[in-house]
Amino acid sequence: MACCIGAGGVTAPFAAIAEPVGQAANTAGPVEHREAPGAIGDTPMSAPKGESLDGDAAPDLPAADAPKVYGPSLAPDVRVSRTMPVPDWSDSPAFIPRALVESINISTRYNAAVISAWDAVRASHADLSSVRWQRFPSVTTAFNRYSAGAYASYPSVLIDLPLVTFGRIGSQIKRAKSAQLQAVATWRQKVLDIAVQTEQAYFQVIAAARKQRILEEGVKEHFRLVESMSRRVAMNVSPHADLLLAQSRLEQIQSDLEAASAQRSTALHNLAELLQGHPQALGAVPQYDPRALEIDWANATDQAVEYNPSREEALAQADGARDAVSAAKASVFPQVDAQYSYDPIYGSRVGLALKLQASGGFSEFSQITAAQDRFQAALAQVRDIERQLRQTIEDQLVSNHSARVQAAISADVAATTRDVSESYERQFIAGHRSWLDVMNSVREDINSRLTKATVEVNAMDTATQLEMGTGRWQPALAEEAQK
Repeated sequence: MACCIGAGGVTAPFAAIAEPVGQAANTAGPVEHREAPGAIGDTPMSAPKGESLDGDAAPDLPAADAPKVYGPSLAPDVRVSRTMPVPDWSDSPAFIPRALVESINISTRYNAAVISAWDAVRASHADLSSVRWQRFPSVTTAFNRYSAGAYASYPSVLIDLPLVTFGRIGSQIKRAKSAQLQAVATWRQKVLDIAVQTEQAYFQVIAAARKQRILEEGVKEHFRLVESMSRRVAMNVSPHADLLLAQSRLEQIQSDLEAASAQRSTALHNLAELLQGHPQALGAVPQYDPRALEIDWANATDQAVEYNPSREEALAQADGARDAVSAAKASVFPQVDAQYSYDPIYGSRVGLALKLQASGGFSEFSQITAAQDRFQAALAQVRDIERQLRQTIEDQLVSNHSARVQAAISADVAATTRDVSESYERQFIAGHRSWLDVMNSVREDINSRLTKATVEVNAMDTATQLEMGTGRWQPALAEEAQK
């Protein structure tokens, strides 16, 4: 029997979770970090390779924008200078409810955290553009005024064009590219986080709704038993203690029903907050289909490690740290500039300038050491994130397998306990069972159905998280017209 989640309980078709509170101004969605012509920054963004630390090759660090090995290919590139792309999660596995897909579409499009992450991407694009301008001439103008002399007041112009920087400007550009890759990965991770939060809130609503329906049926069953025992006590067929037992069990299950109702209300509120006030009908409670969850999770751990944006963020951070080493080394060497100057005293002059700025004695060499240590720390962070991802996916795989096995077992247990409960009631009427046996069997029947509902929802929940975590289910991207 299908049921629906409404505003006032388990009723007929789902009511909208919340009324709209206003039109969102921006949209958000994940972005592919691999750059094609016309993509991020309008220039190729291959990961910088850096320089050797001590004359040897740098550690073998996968580039943040390296092609995927295990996981599915990411969504197409988008221009960071445009409005945020709209994520479309419609291409979902068959077992995922359509209401969940639509809810994730809304939450990942309008969430403020995603919008904030996109603003950081655009800021990184501006930073990259700013650093690139360092290759061009810089102009300094001044108006000089002195107390006396033929040229007490005169203007001057100085134009500097960097010729040889020993990799200083190139390293800064690479660092800016790495920072942009890191910002894009952070944005994609935020989109994935919001999608997972929406998925969890949705299945919390489903689990609470199923529990509430079972407990409502249990309350009705206990009311029937209390009324039956009241008649038996009135006719002096059963002792008053049996009636007290029935009333006590009724109060217990009413308390459980109230707790389930509170859990459902909390889950609905959480989901409404994720949807940012946009109304979304949740439809009927999805039915558990064990065959739809028979998914081959081979290479799921490798897929998750390769796909997860948090790893890409750490790789981009490591790329930036490696480029910081190159920049620190370049700061030790002088810079050669071509100069043009003009003033009324000397007129126009063209020449070369050798610049060397040293601050704090040999502090530049200490900065090289610090940059190398930060690079090693970034590499360690990448390895730690990979470990966490493997651990998370393995835990989800175990939980999913356990939930599916328990669901198969609990289905048989629930059917058996229902038959036992009905049999015990008939035996009580015939005088072969005690009233306590009847009440215990009814409670066991309710508990077995609650367990069945819990493990079935857990199986669907963990399978959905695995689909998203491995990249098997990810959104396509579309761009809205600039507003």
